Amino acid sequence: MPEKCLSRLLFATAGLFAVYVVFLITAIYFASSATQLAGESRSREADVVALETEYYAAASALSKANPSALGYVMPHRVDYVTALGSPTLTRADR
Repeated sequence: MPEKCLSRLLFATAGLFAVYVVFLITAIYFASSATQLAGESRSREADVVALETEYYAAASALSKANPSALGYVMPHRVDYVTALGSPTLTRADR
C-alpha cells in the first residue's frame, strides 16, 4: 500500500512540475510578445509623429501662400444647400 501511494505521489509531483514548466514557458512567451508589441507601437507612433510634422509644415506653407497666386478665385455668389433640394451639379465660374 505505501509503495502505491509513493508512486502515485511521485507521478502527481512530476505532473504538477510539468504543468508548472508549461505555465512558466507560456508566461515568458507572452511577456516577450508584449515587449515586442510595445516596441512596434512606439515605432508606429514615431511614424505618425513624423507624418503629422510633415502635414503641419505643409499646412503652414499653404496658409501663408496667396490664394490668387495658386489659381483660386472668389465665387460670384454663395448658395446654401437645402435639406430636400433637387440634386444639381455646379462649378465655380472663372
